[in-house]
Amino acid sequence: MIGSMSGSEPVLSPAARRRQGISPLPRVLGADSERGPPLQYEDTIEIRGVTVMRQTDVALLCRMGNQHRWIAPTQLQPGSTVARSGDVGTIVLKRPFAVEQGLVPFQGLHD
Repeated sequence: MIGSMSGSEPVLSPAARRRQGISPLPRVLGADSERGPPLQYEDTIEIRGVTVMRQTDVALLCRMGNQHRWIAPTQLQPGSTVARSGDVGTIVLKRPFAVEQGLVPFQGLHD
């Protein structure tokens, strides 16, 4: 039935909600500024144990476990410790690039 209230609770007016200490506005997940900014992905990811197998003028062939990827040095973020053929260390990449390259699975927002 349209307009039936059976089985539901009454909706409080904004003034009544304020008196009860409840925000007068509905809450929108991810947009609620009362708790600070919405959760975000980590901006970068760190991959350890990377070996640079080859180097060209425009990219490094990096081995990460059983995966090999050509990565332009311009994609390496501060904190990366590899730069040339033979280096073994850590690469730091922007998360969207790493997801696009299949280096990290896409994950929703997390704590």
